[in-house]
Amino acid sequence: MSDLLRELNQVRRDGLPETTRKRTKAKVIAIVSANGGVGKSTVAAGLAKTLRRPGGRTIAIDLDPQNALSSHLGITRQVPGLIQLKEQDADWGAHRLPGFSDSECLPFGTGEMDDRHLLRQLMLEDSDWLNQHLASMNLSENDTVILDTPSGATVYSQQALDAADLVLVMTVADAASYLALDTMTQWLETTRRRGQRHRYVLNQRDDSRTFSRDMGVLFVRRLGADLIGTIRLDHQFNESLAYGRDLLQYAPESIGCHDILSLSGAVHALLFADTCSQQGTP
Repeated sequence: MSDLLRELNQVRRDGLPETTRKRTKAKVIAIVSANGGVGKSTVAAGLAKTLRRPGGRTIAIDLDPQNALSSHLGITRQVPGLIQLKEQDADWGAHRLPGFSDSECLPFGTGEMDDRHLLRQLMLEDSDWLNQHLASMNLSENDTVILDTPSGATVYSQQALDAADLVLVMTVADAASYLALDTMTQWLETTRRRGQRHRYVLNQRDDSRTFSRDMGVLFVRRLGADLIGTIRLDHQFNESLAYGRDLLQYAPESIGCHDILSLSGAVHALLFADTCSQQGTP
C-alpha cells in the first residue's frame, strides 16, 4: 500500500492545483474500505435508493472492476459502463440506467484486461479524470453522486477521494478491520482535500454473538462521533440480491432497511445541514 500511496501522491503533486479544477455542483460521496467483504456495494445501493433531495437525482457510479453495484440496484442486463466510456468526451449522462427506488446507476462495465490497463493508466496520468467526467454531466446542487470503490488504496479509490465531499469508510466488527483503522486514518489524511469530511460505518454487526457486540463497543470508543452509522447483520440483504428484489419494497420492516434509512438520514443531515439552515428548514 505504501508504494501505491507514494505513486498516487506524486500524481497529485503533478496534477492541476485544486483551485483550478472543474467540479460538479452535486454532492459526492465516496465509499471506501481497507478490506474486502465489508458490504460497500450493499450500502452504496442502499444510499442510492434512500438519499435524495427535493428536485434532485441520486446517481450511483461503480468504480470497482467487480462491476457488482448495478445488480444491487436491480439492473441485470449487460450495458456499456465507464470502462467503455473512459475517454474524456464520453457522455456519461446518456448511459445512466434506472434502478430500484428511482435511483440511477452507471456500471463499471465488462471489458478485457487491456481495457482495464488503459483505464488505470488514464487515471494515473490525470488525477482530475473523474472530476472532469462528473462536471461534464451537468448535475445540479440538488443531485447526489455515490461512488462505489474497490477495497484498499487503488487508483480508482484515489480518483473517488479527489472528487468526494464526504468519504464513508466501511468496516465490520472484527479484529482485522479494527487493526486496519490506523492504516485507513493515515491514507485518508494523506489524501484529504479541503473541506472534505470523513466518517465511518460499522456494517454486519451480529448482535447474536458476544464477540461482535464487544467489537462494536470498541469501534464506538475508538471512533466516537466519526462513527456515523451501524448496520446490523441482516441476511435479507443477500436474499433480496439473489432474487433481484428491492429490500426497501420487499421487507421494509427489516432491521437492514431500518439501519440503512437511519444512515441515510445521518448522511443527509451532515451533507445538507448548511443548505437547510439557509432555506429555513429543519
